[in-house]
Amino acid sequence: MSQDDPQIPIFELLPAFEEETGVRVRPGLGASRLQQLKRDLALTPEQRVREAEETALLTQPRESARVHQLMAFDRYEDFLQWQRLRDLLP
Repeated sequence: MSQDDPQIPIFELLPAFEEETGVRVRPGLGASRLQQLKRDLALTPEQRVREAEETALLTQPRESARVHQLMAFDRYEDFLQWQRLRDLLP
């Protein structure tokens, strides 16, 4: 069996990983994640959905701030062409 074989449980690969990288691995959830999981499971399914929707709203990317630009054009026609092209972009 190779290390890429999906039949090998991950905990059997940990000693080799630790030896190669020098990083100690502790499988499982940390204490804070377990506490969060217990709090989440204490909620009703409807409450969990509401919490997830609220979190999704809070984490949506905001519009980027407008960048102020100072632009100069050699001719008025160049300005009009730039303005037309700018209006075509989303």
